[in-house]
Amino acid sequence: MPAPERIPSRSLTDPELLTLLTEGTLTVLGQVGGASNAVLHCTVGYDGEERTCAYKPVAGEQP
Repeated sequence: MPAPERIPSRSLTDPELLTLLTEGTLTVLGQVGGASNAVLHCTVGYDGEERTCAYKPVAGEQP
Protein backbone atom coordinates (compact mmCIF):
# COMPACT_ATOMS: atom_id res chain seq x y z
CA MET A 1 0.00 0.00 0.00
CA PRO A 2 1.42 3.42 -0.88
CA ALA A 3 2.55 5.51 2.11
CA PRO A 4 -0.14 8.22 1.67
CA GLU A 5 -2.85 5.54 1.96
CA ARG A 6 -1.49 3.92 5.13
CA ILE A 7 -3.01 4.50 8.54
CA PRO A 8 -0.66 6.81 10.50
CA SER A 9 1.45 5.32 13.27
CA ARG A 10 -0.12 5.60 16.70
CA SER A 11 3.10 5.61 18.69
CA LEU A 12 3.21 7.84 21.74
CA THR A 13 5.66 10.73 21.42
CA ASP A 14 4.60 13.13 24.21
CA PRO A 15 6.95 12.39 27.16
CA GLU A 16 4.54 13.83 29.76
CA LEU A 17 1.66 11.68 28.51
CA LEU A 18 3.93 8.63 28.37
CA THR A 19 4.88 9.20 32.04
CA LEU A 20 1.22 9.63 33.00
CA LEU A 21 0.28 6.34 31.34
CA THR A 22 3.25 4.32 32.60
CA GLU A 23 3.54 5.70 36.14
CA GLY A 24 -0.03 6.82 36.87
CA THR A 25 -2.78 5.20 38.90
CA LEU A 26 -5.66 3.71 36.90
CA THR A 27 -9.14 4.07 38.42
CA VAL A 28 -11.99 2.11 36.82
CA LEU A 29 -15.21 4.14 36.58
CA GLY A 30 -17.32 1.55 34.77
CA GLN A 31 -17.64 -0.70 31.74
CA VAL A 32 -18.41 0.59 28.25
CA GLY A 33 -21.74 -0.91 27.20
CA GLY A 34 -22.21 -2.25 23.71
CA ALA A 35 -18.52 -2.97 23.15
CA SER A 36 -17.74 -6.29 21.44
CA ASN A 37 -15.00 -7.02 23.99
CA ALA A 38 -14.18 -5.82 27.50
CA VAL A 39 -13.62 -2.05 27.50
CA LEU A 40 -13.41 -0.12 30.76
CA HIS A 41 -14.01 3.62 31.23
CA CYS A 42 -11.22 4.87 33.52
CA THR A 43 -9.17 7.78 34.71
CA VAL A 44 -5.40 7.74 35.00
CA GLY A 45 -3.69 10.16 37.35
CA TYR A 46 -0.11 11.06 38.17
CA ASP A 47 1.59 14.05 39.82
CA GLY A 48 -1.58 16.16 39.98
CA GLU A 49 -2.71 15.48 36.41
CA GLU A 50 -5.69 13.28 35.57
CA ARG A 51 -7.07 12.15 32.21
CA THR A 52 -10.05 10.09 31.15
CA CYS A 53 -9.19 6.96 29.18
CA ALA A 54 -10.47 3.64 27.88
CA TYR A 55 -8.72 0.48 29.04
CA LYS A 56 -8.90 -2.81 27.14
CA PRO A 57 -7.63 -5.45 29.58
CA VAL A 58 -7.52 -8.41 27.16
CA ALA A 59 -4.03 -9.04 25.79
CA GLY A 60 -3.67 -8.68 22.04
CA GLU A 61 -6.65 -6.39 21.46
CA GLN A 62 -6.13 -3.30 19.34
CA PRO A 63 -7.34 0.12 20.54
